[in-house]
Amino acid sequence: MNKKVTVVFLGLVMGLMMGGCAKKEPLPPIEVKPIGTQVKIRQPITKAFQDEEELTFTLKYLGIIPLATATSQVREWSYLGREAYYVTVEIKSLPFLSFFYKVEDCIESYFDARRLHSLRFVEHLREGRHLMEKETIYDQKKHIAEYTVKTKNRTYKVKIPADVQDALSALYYLRAQEFKEGEVIDIDVNNHKDNYQIKVKISGKEKIKTQAGKFLAWKVQPTIIQNGSPKKEGAIVWFTADKRKIPLLIKARTSIGPVKAYLSEIKP
Repeated sequence: MNKKVTVVFLGLVMGLMMGGCAKKEPLPPIEVKPIGTQVKIRQPITKAFQDEEELTFTLKYLGIIPLATATSQVREWSYLGREAYYVTVEIKSLPFLSFFYKVEDCIESYFDARRLHSLRFVEHLREGRHLMEKETIYDQKKHIAEYTVKTKNRTYKVKIPADVQDALSALYYLRAQEFKEGEVIDIDVNNHKDNYQIKVKISGKEKIKTQAGKFLAWKVQPTIIQNGSPKKEGAIVWFTADKRKIPLLIKARTSIGPVKAYLSEIKP
């Protein structure tokens, strides 16, 4: 597996790729060391998500074969003295996929509580035989991102657009926007050394059913634009048609075929 499902449709839609057998010797465990402390955000600008929100998704190949679970958690946070949201996503392969390719990933995103733009993005990846630690720090004033591959001791500086999102914060930024049928929402995103734009078309409302229940949902179709040209499309995401806009179902075409992510549990 060498790409993530952006759950965060960038944050939760992962491009799953099977290959090889799980390593016999276990990889070192993931050590997550959050920067900052948990606080209560004063006068939050959105009610789409809040402290302690936890969403669990089940990823299935061809809609029937369970591959992995992805669990996201939101915490209201103080990051380097500023109010922020701290979001984590833990991705774990289920037995079928683990037999071929064990996955244990943790993704962290810190984003500003007022402007909702990204501040820091961290990836702890344990996939098959591979271990990778990556971190991107965003200077939104200077429009520079510092991307570091810690496991290779390599650092790159990248120019970024104003108010850029990372691959996880983009989902939460989208949830905070007002949805209107037929409209398109533009989101600038940075992922490592690449910048691209996501054009999110709000297609309309439908009734759908997941393990978490029955919902009236917005149907949303994102298209990735890079260097002025469409790079990737085909994913469809359904969000609850209420103020929270919780992602309910994600359908995506990947290199191994269609993969779906179903919302299975909501807390609280």
